[in-house]
Amino acid sequence: MTEVLYRKWRPKQFSDIVGQPHVVKTLIRAVQSERVAHAYLFCGPRGTGKTSTARILAKSINCESRDSCNPIEPCRICRSIDKGIALDLIEIDAASNRGIDDIRDLREKARYAPNEASHKIYIIDEAHMLTDQAFNALLKTLEEPPEKVIFILATTESHKIPPTILSRCQRYDFARITTEVISDRLSEICKVEEFKVEIDALHLIANLARGALRDAINILEQSVVSDDPPISESKVRNLLDLGDDTINIELTKNLLEKNTSKALEIVNKAANSGTDLRYVHMGLIKYLRATLLIKSNIKLNSEFSEDIYKQIESISQNCELDSILSCLKTVTDPDLKTDSSNPLSLELAIVEIGMKSVNYNNQINKPDLVHIKETVDVQQDQSIQEKKDDRNSVKIIKPKSSEEAPIKKPDQINSSETKDSGAPNNFKSDEKLENGWQSILESLRYTKGQKFNLKALLVTCTSRKLKNDSIVLGFSHPSHRERMEHELTIPESRKILSDSFAKIMNKQYELIVEKDNVTARENKINNGAHSPLIRAAQSMGAQIIEQNTKRELDN
Repeated sequence: MTEVLYRKWRPKQFSDIVGQPHVVKTLIRAVQSERVAHAYLFCGPRGTGKTSTARILAKSINCESRDSCNPIEPCRICRSIDKGIALDLIEIDAASNRGIDDIRDLREKARYAPNEASHKIYIIDEAHMLTDQAFNALLKTLEEPPEKVIFILATTESHKIPPTILSRCQRYDFARITTEVISDRLSEICKVEEFKVEIDALHLIANLARGALRDAINILEQSVVSDDPPISESKVRNLLDLGDDTINIELTKNLLEKNTSKALEIVNKAANSGTDLRYVHMGLIKYLRATLLIKSNIKLNSEFSEDIYKQIESISQNCELDSILSCLKTVTDPDLKTDSSNPLSLELAIVEIGMKSVNYNNQINKPDLVHIKETVDVQQDQSIQEKKDDRNSVKIIKPKSSEEAPIKKPDQINSSETKDSGAPNNFKSDEKLENGWQSILESLRYTKGQKFNLKALLVTCTSRKLKNDSIVLGFSHPSHRERMEHELTIPESRKILSDSFAKIMNKQYELIVEKDNVTARENKINNGAHSPLIRAAQSMGAQIIEQNTKRELDN
């Protein structure tokens, strides 16, 4: 039986490694200058050549040839390593040998000298799978390794390696291999193996591999044996249930145009035809990203054909940048788990994108929302106190006819009806203070270390009046009044409040909290007659015949 393609084309020397020039160059110089470390850590995604590089490094260290890095003819040691029969190259799968006993056994065997090579090499694959106890057992050996022993650790999740291990190894990060490099490598393999594969199909396979050369070679071999030559892009798509590129283009276009129903129809059609929706999701992200880059005047590489590129360019011209960004954020949400056949996750994302385009601002009173947000800190105390405080109780009787209860015009209202009788004679209102009240609130921000939010606290102020060089603040609830009194005893809070008032009034005033709460309550009663609800009732013919407080009703 023939050897599988990815094993047959596995790199045998440093010159065969593709996509990792920074790693190859450093290791070659280390071997040539005989400055080889006792421990290495190879990190990176799967299929990028970590284990293959570890084997090549082991061959180069133990090679008997003059050019140990890229020998013309492999020596006896190199041939034994290629065949997997070398006694001094020990490969350990940490996923299945992860316990402390396995590492203790390794540590005991490492004490013995090499059998035939100059160095004994231990390759520990998936090193992050070792237990904490196993890492602790390995730590001392890495710190003071036996002579002629080298450890090479390979992992796809370097963040799981303890810092104590990291500090004792030379670390090399393997990058994802670019699409162009993978495509060139696949083309080389096809030429040697005499495979007839179209260049568009190779580009598609390289894109699907997502930086893993081993995955790309596996897909290539699967494609070659699946159909008669030549292998076209459409044959690869049919093999992997990818669907047509038209699906992703149309889906991207309709999402950006906020055509939710059409986008849902495309996804359902793809699901019913057996298309793997995971690839639809990946393709959607890919095309949205391409649209974003083109919209930002960034020239893309040869990832797309000329026809596809023109279609993406046309889509980008008919949409806004913030719309593309919003779609990308939604479809790349980590909580969006796309199943291969269940379209629900994608459908929810599409509907969410469509809902974001609907403007609800006309249905919501923004100032009311802001007011609710600002007073959220004091709502709990207000609910506790409201049982003890007075409330307006308005009795409204609707007359039998509009003639019995004529509605007074504004010019018929007696000035005595609108006079604020509850305000003491030694106070005076200031139009500048009232007009600038919202600006004062907006200038206040929460400061770290404050017990209360000054802005939210000041929102609960029911009256503000000038008295000589002072501004008297009134509060209807004792808890709010006590909070403000406490804040004014703090120099920092007092300065913040005074400066906020001074910016509007163009003068420094002393802030005083009104002790007597009767005025605020009377104002609350009087203001009740002018509430929107009462005015609406009056417009329908209702008449106010009596006003009572809750306390008076209870008595």
